[in-house]
Amino acid sequence: QFVSPWTLVQTLNLLDPEGESSVYLAMALPIIVLNAGFGAYAEQLHPLHVRLAHDLQFRCRKSCASSLFWMADIAKKQGNATILELAQWFGPMCEMFLQDLDPVKMALLERLPQLLALFPDTLQVECLERLPALLDGADLNWRLRLQLAQGLPLLFQHFCAANAPAR
Repeated sequence: QFVSPWTLVQTLNLLDPEGESSVYLAMALPIIVLNAGFGAYAEQLHPLHVRLAHDLQFRCRKSCASSLFWMADIAKKQGNATILELAQWFGPMCEMFLQDLDPVKMALLERLPQLLALFPDTLQVECLERLPALLDGADLNWRLRLQLAQGLPLLFQHFCAANAPAR
């Protein structure tokens, strides 16, 4: 029997007044979706994912950011979500995480090329247009620049393959 996510959150919050339960729940969310099926995500778990993505603790948001690709990949492999649905569910979160603290940005950038490959072309271009803004600023974290630079070859491979003429 599937437990309502709201019941789960309320129970965990009662058991854990420090709020660490939301971090653990964010870490476990891809496994929950994999076991319950992506249909359960679309019906019941998406509001929970959005709530966790807006949590006050950056560790919870970091866990959500790092799991974003895996959630989209599960949806794609189970065949329950169209590309437009993926864009509607994960596009706004992707944009929000790119404006968050550096550890959250880093977590998203680790799998950003693979995540963008699952999105429609228009959303890919929108996300790519926002990446130069990450490089602006005098206090930019060098780790963030390194992570972005390490992901560039995968981005180039994807976009060069997508735009290559058919033979």
